Amino acid sequence: MSLLTKRETLVQNITYMAIMAAINAIFSLLAALVPALSLFLMIVLPLSSAVVFLFCKHKYYPIYAIATIIICLLITIFDMSFTIFYVIPSIITGYIFGLFIKYKLHAVWIILITSIAQGLFTALTLPLINVIFDVNIIDTFKGILQLTSSTNVDIIVPSFLFYLALTQMIFSYIVIHSEIHKFGYKINDHPINTTIFSYILLGTTIMIIPFIFLLPSGAYLLLSVSLYFMFFIAFTFIMQKSYKVLIAYGGSLLAFMFLFALLYPIISSPFGLLLTGLLPVLIALISLANNLLFNRQAKDKMISTGKE
Repeated sequence: MSLLTKRETLVQNITYMAIMAAINAIFSLLAALVPALSLFLMIVLPLSSAVVFLFCKHKYYPIYAIATIIICLLITIFDMSFTIFYVIPSIITGYIFGLFIKYKLHAVWIILITSIAQGLFTALTLPLINVIFDVNIIDTFKGILQLTSSTNVDIIVPSFLFYLALTQMIFSYIVIHSEIHKFGYKINDHPINTTIFSYILLGTTIMIIPFIFLLPSGAYLLLSVSLYFMFFIAFTFIMQKSYKVLIAYGGSLLAFMFLFALLYPIISSPFGLLLTGLLPVLIALISLANNLLFNRQAKDKMISTGKE
């Protein structure tokens, strides 16, 4: 029987959850033994929990969660920090991911909210691991990415955790999306309202400005979220084959590159990269201008037709 097959009986549910718990334990053990595999393993782990929620009876999920945590803690007893850092957040966000699919939240929000949740839960485990096991996970990642000597790398740690979580959730979404229709579920992935999302994008980007002074790491995190919204707006117009908008996007990209090159040298470190926020602003303005102009032309046409 396939791992992506809906379970009905108690025996089927328990057996399936035991298999997935064992897979999580193996991943946790590999991460403990080979830290270099950590990034790859973080991408895979939330998927198993989301699959269990969707393909098993929901009332059995707490059994799976508790069993997985216990097994992973036992198998990595020599270094349980990896279980705390990888497995526990993934179990929680996997549940949230499945829950949002069940209640038909749009895919854009499913991926974003679960990514933020995964990044937040991961961040909350860092001090705990540091206190209990005297292991600094961030320093481990700095070593893997050869950024130990960088003086400003800490400011992008929240953004790094967000992108890491985002990669996990996108991977989970791709796999589940290809199989979900077999079990009576349907992911809400209808085209987004680009006008509403453009306003959201503008608001998110504008919020970067006060965070530069209040919390620079928050400014970079907001920039990451704005780039996320920008991608979906641009992707929607690409799918709609709105060539006029896409040509305008191309012009905005050239304008952005010019402005970035002009302004970057005069921006103090480490805030230069925040100039990347100019591109989402341009994309949002172009999208709004197109939509508002299109709506106005459509209304004018209806009024003209009515008079005739």
